[in-house]
Amino acid sequence: GGWNVLNSWLADSKKAHNVALSMHLLQLFKKIPVTVNMLKAGTVGKLVKQLSKAETPSKLKDLAIEVLQDWMNLIKSSTAKDDQTKGKAKGEKRTGPKLPEEPIEKRAKPANLYRLGTKEVPPASKPKIVQESTGFMTAVKNSAAS
Repeated sequence: GGWNVLNSWLADSKKAHNVALSMHLLQLFKKIPVTVNMLKAGTVGKLVKQLSKAETPSKLKDLAIEVLQDWMNLIKSSTAKDDQTKGKAKGEKRTGPKLPEEPIEKRAKPANLYRLGTKEVPPASKPKIVQESTGFMTAVKNSAAS
């Protein structure tokens, strides 16, 4: 919708070096509500960052920096909210599921598994052992055929 139009207008104004239009668009970006998903959806963030670093008039550059700072604050607050809703404090490492308390050796094992090194594998997926190292391509063809 409208976000895509603003994105294309900013790209066109940057390409044409239209400082007045770029200024108006940046002022608009400061006023309109923006979400993180909107920033991810287009290239407007990259364009504004380019304007903040380009050889442009200082007013345009300063306004671009202000818009970027607003957006960075939005992203940081969104990330902090996501961490809080997931019950994680900032900087806390996320952990995977808890492992069972009983040792692996004591767990019940299906009878149709065999041990391949340290990994148990069903018999249907048992790899074929190739005796000759010179027949690598033959072994590949044979394993693909079976």
